[in-house]
Amino acid sequence: MEAIETDSTVSLTRSFRFGREIADEASRILRRLGEDVPLTGNPALSSRVGTCKPNAILARTNANVMTALIQCLDEGRKPHLVGDNKDLKELLWGVRDLKEGRPTDVADFFGFTSWESVVDFAKTTEGEHLTTFVNLVQSKGEKRLLWAINQSVSEEQAEVVISTAHKAKGREWKNVRLMDDFMKSREVRTPAERAEREREDAAELRLFYVAVTRAKEAIEIPVMSGKGEPPRASAISSRPVARALPKTVVAQPVDWQEPVKQS
Repeated sequence: MEAIETDSTVSLTRSFRFGREIADEASRILRRLGEDVPLTGNPALSSRVGTCKPNAILARTNANVMTALIQCLDEGRKPHLVGDNKDLKELLWGVRDLKEGRPTDVADFFGFTSWESVVDFAKTTEGEHLTTFVNLVQSKGEKRLLWAINQSVSEEQAEVVISTAHKAKGREWKNVRLMDDFMKSREVRTPAERAEREREDAAELRLFYVAVTRAKEAIEIPVMSGKGEPPRASAISSRPVARALPKTVVAQPVDWQEPVKQS
């Protein structure tokens, strides 16, 4: 399409899903991606960026999907997990196998022979992508997490939908809350690492754009705190400053059993 020459160009930039405020947030992300034409919202709709009671919670990673799931169950809300969640269950089955001294074919744990070695790896820079998941398993236990996944109800019965941003593409909800694992920063040491980081940033910004634009009325976006957490879109008008992430603080594991229902 870039090779086609035309007399005029028309940009399809109006979204009829949301109003001006959400459109403005999305436009800030687009500017980071080199887009000069801003997104415009539906003038007939009122939308806002701020806290809300979400109809949907979106996360960047599976670990934070499980974190959101536990939070909703603790609050007594009925959750629906988007997708068949086989990937979540396989992660936890892999943890179980490693704890029991068996090898696992789960890709995230390739080359590991024990759960302890995964915990140690998560404390390193190379293993930072496993930090949240490891801490979640150590604090909640894989048994409770597997139980929680099985509490997912149908979307028609649910009070809140929980999904990764990838699975949320093409979807929309009235009020959306984002988890705090979007646009994580990491330390950059060499020119090659900087170039790789810039490529990764573009992909992450596109996914962040998808997440921000799923809401119709309200979008709750975590605000940058200076500790590596993701920024609200309005805080990313310039390139993020690379910073070192804090080391993993691993909680003691628990041996959780599902409560026995009284007859």
